[in-house]
Amino acid sequence: MTATSLDARSVRSRNPVTAGWLFTAVLAALTPLVWFAVPGTQTRVGFELSWWFVALMVFAGESLVIHLEYRKDAHSFSMGEIALVVALFSADVHVTLAGVVVGSAAALVFSRRQTPLKMAFNIAQYALNAGVAVLVFRFVLGDLGPLHPRSVVAALVAVAAALLVSEASIVTVILLTGGDMTPRDVMETVSLGLFGTLLSGTLGFLVVVLAVVAPWATWIGAVPPAIMYLAYRSHAEQRNQTERLQSMHRVTESIHTAPMVEDAMAAAASSARQLVDATWVEVIVITAGSRALRTFDNGDTTTAMVPTIVRPELVSWWQRVIGEAATYMDRQATSAVTASPAIHKDVIVVPIVGAETVHGYMLAADRMGDVSSFNRGDARLLESVAKQVSVALDNGMLETSLAAVTELKERLEEMVESKDRFIASISHELRTPLTAVVGLSQELDRNMNMFSTLEVAEFIHMISDQATELSHIIEDLLVAARADIGTLAVRPERLDVMGTVTALTSPSLAFAGTEPLAILGDAPPAYADGVRFRQVLRNLLTNARRYGGERVFVELGTRGALITVTVVDDGEGVPEDRVEAIFEPYERAHSEPTQPGSVGLGLAVARQLTRMMGGDLSYSRVDGTTRFEMTVPRYIEAAQPVRT
Repeated sequence: MTATSLDARSVRSRNPVTAGWLFTAVLAALTPLVWFAVPGTQTRVGFELSWWFVALMVFAGESLVIHLEYRKDAHSFSMGEIALVVALFSADVHVTLAGVVVGSAAALVFSRRQTPLKMAFNIAQYALNAGVAVLVFRFVLGDLGPLHPRSVVAALVAVAAALLVSEASIVTVILLTGGDMTPRDVMETVSLGLFGTLLSGTLGFLVVVLAVVAPWATWIGAVPPAIMYLAYRSHAEQRNQTERLQSMHRVTESIHTAPMVEDAMAAAASSARQLVDATWVEVIVITAGSRALRTFDNGDTTTAMVPTIVRPELVSWWQRVIGEAATYMDRQATSAVTASPAIHKDVIVVPIVGAETVHGYMLAADRMGDVSSFNRGDARLLESVAKQVSVALDNGMLETSLAAVTELKERLEEMVESKDRFIASISHELRTPLTAVVGLSQELDRNMNMFSTLEVAEFIHMISDQATELSHIIEDLLVAARADIGTLAVRPERLDVMGTVTALTSPSLAFAGTEPLAILGDAPPAYADGVRFRQVLRNLLTNARRYGGERVFVELGTRGALITVTVVDDGEGVPEDRVEAIFEPYERAHSEPTQPGSVGLGLAVARQLTRMMGGDLSYSRVDGTTRFEMTVPRYIEAAQPVRT
């Protein structure tokens, strides 16, 4: 029942939900103790209010929320104290308490969108604050009459005490759940809260005086709060328009002064998120078919132009945004067309319309805070940013642009620098298995009669192994070459993960070893390119057999919308200073090559392929084991239902 409630303050705890619920339970347990301490009788003015009328007044006061920004922090003030002060003078104790709790809870349900934890916490603290306010009011006023000069002091001290209890509760829950508030932050919040609380309390007392002295003029008491609220709303609207114009100027400047298209996309995503107060924003630029480049910003992480796979069948808004080039808004949770974070509240999707085609879309999700949702003004802002992005894309796609020329020049220099390394590495690694194939073949050709049938079979098996090694090296080289010139493609489809892994771990395959590999866990079908999936897994198994320990096995599982395939071995692992290098082309885990048949491309190719399929490849060391985890998107049988 105070001017502050728990809304969008951030918490960073390992288990903030548990800590929040425990503290809410403590507040709920303290409330009856405070309520029972309040005297059962109360001195009232000449009229008496019922609990539902008190609840209605509280609901109206708590619904009229004013938000002030101070040093980049948001502070919310309600006018609920007006109703509380009126109830202190004109209703029984328990009528006051019941009306305050019911009215506050109704305001939270209908005017603010909160999680169950925030809702429970705020209701608990409203109930406790109401009890504190009534208890302090009765203690300060004593047996004096309701219009004694001390009564105004009692009313203001009561609402101030309730505010202090509220602030103490909020600071405590923030600290318990891992958040951070400095003493200076607390003092600033309390100071601003006291200002709003005492102002509302004074207005409430004026309403009481009017109701006693001139009942016919009681309605005049609603005029100052209404004028103050409307004046603030008008001021806030003008201020927001000015700030948004200034922000749009900064957005335009940051996009069009960026030296590269990637920088422009990152600037656009970050600026758009701040413009509409979204939790996260993504920009999708469609390249061909289901392939796209994704730029993402959530305030903590920014990625620019990362290859991804889009799946239009997951959402109902694709045709509207991409097909009809129209904006889509939804104030309910919905789905994303990429492997993005879940959309919990609301979403805006606007098309990025180019000179000749729709480049893609810009999506803003989950409006920050609990008191507002995205509106048409936010949609228009996002559309303006999308137009700037479209211009940047049109300019960036010209082959004669400075950015394109610079990029081609840098790539050419990199190719020239890597040529010598490539030739030195490939000449040795190809010669080793090739020499074995030629030598063994010539020996069989010249002296076939000298060998037994068993020896001939062994020779043929050795030739087959070395030829397979050659095939794998050439396959990795082709993938790396296609990636360098931009022609590498993946064609995702429904893939039986369990069957594919079982087939690749068969002892009949040279790279799988002579013993069957254990497969732990299970996995549903994936949405991946079967050929590339097998190539990645083959490289991981080969790597484990060559450089890992004696025990090698595969783990299958799921993590959210991804399927995990982990190749585990009990070898010594990768030196710490080489962890990042192993995913670079022509690099090995150890500085000196100890095994033939490897040009240092396997892991680099494997990571590139998994990312093109919408997943990733990572290395970790856990409990003395080496783990290479591959992730790919999970196959979804049908599009999920989406609210429109």
